[in-house]
Amino acid sequence: MQNSKTAHFYLNDRKYFLPGIYEAINFLAYKYDLNKFIGKLDNTKIETNQFDLIDESIGVLNKEFKRLRIINQNFLVFYFHPKVNSQINEYIFNKIKLNTQIIDLKEYLKESMYEDSIHLNEFGHDIIGDIIGLELKSYIKNN
Repeated sequence: MQNSKTAHFYLNDRKYFLPGIYEAINFLAYKYDLNKFIGKLDNTKIETNQFDLIDESIGVLNKEFKRLRIINQNFLVFYFHPKVNSQINEYIFNKIKLNTQIIDLKEYLKESMYEDSIHLNEFGHDIIGDIIGLELKSYIKNN
């Protein structure tokens, strides 16, 4: 026995009927989460519907783009790639660019600009902010 948490029976003053059996059951209940064995087995796979959820989200985004076009509202769409590219990120980018012109910031992003896998550090914000500013100025000048 290493501590009081593993010595339930020996360190309490209560008197139980068949104390050894009670202690064995108590020990097993403490040591193993019995809910894993007697509860509902959850075999849901999150990845199975991930692309469906992405498609639904992109559908909502495209509806908003369409609504803005109908009311003649001008807008720009910038796409910011995460530090490590993945199949899902490429899928999202390709689905969005099917219906909308996107200003892709990938060519400007360098590894030293990231704080973590998706967020920019101060240097990254400065560089990307300047690039977005130039795009906005160009758009305003031409429209």
